[in-house]
Amino acid sequence: RPDARAPLCKPEPTAPRCVPAARGDGRAARAAQAVAFTGRPGALGLGGKLLVTDMTTGTNGHGALLTVDPINKNRTVLSDFGDVLQGWVDARRESAPNSVIAGNDGSIYVLVTGGGTDSRGALIKVDPSSGYRNLVSDLGVDSQGPTGSLPVAIRWSKDQQTIYVVDAKGGTDARGTLLQVDPATGARRTVSDFGLSGYGPLG
Repeated sequence: RPDARAPLCKPEPTAPRCVPAARGDGRAARAAQAVAFTGRPGALGLGGKLLVTDMTTGTNGHGALLTVDPINKNRTVLSDFGDVLQGWVDARRESAPNSVIAGNDGSIYVLVTGGGTDSRGALIKVDPSSGYRNLVSDLGVDSQGPTGSLPVAIRWSKDQQTIYVVDAKGGTDARGTLLQVDPATGARRTVSDFGLSGYGPLG
């Protein structure tokens, strides 16, 4: 049957261009369900690679963070989210890396949907060299701030001092929330609750 692995698209100035690196084409690590990618800065602007989260590859199907060289198209597994030797692991089957961001300083953060306390999500920091993972913020622990429900994406603030988390079912009446996380402490606060009209149009 045809290979259903998702292609990895490399943005071009005029239109997206699909790079066949993530299609299970025999170029090292096989991507089964690639869901997000971001650029990783290289020294002096050279040697940068793409970071791709895959939700179903890795040990016990817990997903992985892959690096893809956009020039030679080769892939390698940077962090296997089911490998306990690489740090934090959530053993539940629904736990999987979803969204990824890379900082100008080389830091890497991954949002794990279905991970953390009560499967409410988790924000993980990944070592860019070893792939070792550390828990930054457990979205199911209310002592760190508002809890999550179904976090789906993360983005940096302009100064890269804050990480924003989009939660599709968080907040009032499960209409969604935008949270911000301090990457140093894991503390969270609500930026916008899409179930409260005081913030603007409802979600």
